[in-house]
Amino acid sequence: MNYQHPSRQICILLCSSRHVVELTKFGFVFAILAIILLGYILKVMNVVKVESANVLSRLVLYLFLPATIFSAFANVKINFEPLYVLFFAMGSFMAFVGYLAGYLVTKMISLPLRTQGTLIIACGAMNIGLFVFPFFIAFLGLEGLVYAVIFDLGQAPFIYFIAVLIAKEYSRRADIAEMKRVASSGMKRFIANPLIWSILGGLAVNLSGLSVIYTIFEPLLKLISNATVPLILILLGIFIEPKVERGKAILSIILIRFLLSFFIALLFVLVTGISGRPRLTIFAVSMVPSAILTLVYSTEEGLDTKFAASAVSVTILLGIFVTSAIFILLS
Repeated sequence: MNYQHPSRQICILLCSSRHVVELTKFGFVFAILAIILLGYILKVMNVVKVESANVLSRLVLYLFLPATIFSAFANVKINFEPLYVLFFAMGSFMAFVGYLAGYLVTKMISLPLRTQGTLIIACGAMNIGLFVFPFFIAFLGLEGLVYAVIFDLGQAPFIYFIAVLIAKEYSRRADIAEMKRVASSGMKRFIANPLIWSILGGLAVNLSGLSVIYTIFEPLLKLISNATVPLILILLGIFIEPKVERGKAILSIILIRFLLSFFIALLFVLVTGISGRPRLTIFAVSMVPSAILTLVYSTEEGLDTKFAASAVSVTILLGIFVTSAIFILLS
């Protein structure tokens, strides 16, 4: 009979557990990629059209995602800490740097005015809710969303105010009266943002001790939340259009959205000394594709829609692999 020292048995157990964890990570990534591919195949086969996807994206933004975020904030143990403020500030700072860098690029590359507007928005507007949230839910569960949601809130003023003003300016529709209207409509959009209300509702239930109310609706919320990830991933597949318009301009967006963002996130980690879930979060939410709103605003204001679609698609494709690598290495 072979005798193994207890320490060796423990080592074997730990090693096998580590391999199981690694396999589980790759399993999650494979599942995510498979569902995104399914969305793309459905579009290619004309089962779902992009116009239908726009309706589906509104359902996700106004029903499925808010229900998921409400559940996260209603359940997670909340300890108000300075990191929450830092993550909100980083969301704003990252967006500001993106828009500024995009503006500087337009001074170095010769582009039509309408394409310039689209490029600036694509560099600054980050696709967090409809891209990176599914990774957090799949790898970390609902509790993994908290820091990511707070970061996303930090960029919200830029999405609803600055991006719209840029779109107006570069379509030559911006006068004083129009800017006032944009400010008013932007404020309404910001206040009516379902993600904000889902956070406030979840916090109210969590901090007031009204868990009985949540328990009543928990089965319904779980049912809705379970559909959130596959719906978002299918949407991503539908929006992918592997066609590059204006290669140099697209490359500049990639460098800003991924490389510049990486260095800013790395500097933040080194300065604050954060580790674990906050460190994973800051890298994951910083290095994301251009927001789908880039295409929405470009369409509404008569900017370069082909370039917008190309920017969103290419950065989504690259983002899938970048974000997968981040979660495999850091989760």
